[in-house]
Amino acid sequence: MCFYNLKNYQKTIEYSNKSHWVSPTIKAFYRQGLAHKAKKEYNMACECLKEAIKIARVLKKEKECLDLCNELTKCEKLDSLKEKERLNKMKGFLFK
Repeated sequence: MCFYNLKNYQKTIEYSNKSHWVSPTIKAFYRQGLAHKAKKEYNMACECLKEAIKIARVLKKEKECLDLCNELTKCEKLDSLKEKERLNKMKGFLFK
């Protein structure tokens, strides 16, 4: 989490990836998701949060699952907005 707090999101992602190989945890996927979100890589953030939710459900961690689902909803909305902006830019470019 230190790299995340220092806003070194790429290092957060790299270290979370290493952690997944040793032992996939809710925390590692959550941190990786937050780092992707901070980098505005919302689709990747959603994927990481979905993995964290899967683990939380298997471990029957209801509160964590609810918190992760709320964070996933936020990321999905941001991803949708980003996609709309991208499409609007393309439309403006194509129909000039």
